[in-house]
Amino acid sequence: MTARRSEFPFFPLAMAVSLLLLSTHLALPLSGDNEIYQSMASDLFRFHALPYLGSWDQNFPGIVYMHWVSIVLFGNSAFGFQCLDLLVHVAMSVLLYRILRRWLNG
Repeated sequence: MTARRSEFPFFPLAMAVSLLLLSTHLALPLSGDNEIYQSMASDLFRFHALPYLGSWDQNFPGIVYMHWVSIVLFGNSAFGFQCLDLLVHVAMSVLLYRILRRWLNG
């Protein structure tokens, strides 16, 4: 129980710092590749069109569904995708913090 109590002040601090640092990413526009994926995800969302049929892009097929999730949750905008990206990165920070705390405590 003492290990959990000693962890408490550091966990919210680590999450607040990661959220603060990662929130600067929200103002960035989408890159060229992400604009293509966002367009394919928008067609998937609005018209239920299969991805990659109307596009020349042949990269990893799962990324379009990540853009689709961002459109469903936050709307079809660069800010919406950056919000999803922020949530994923904060979740990775939480997991990394938990793994390191468990590993370093033995």
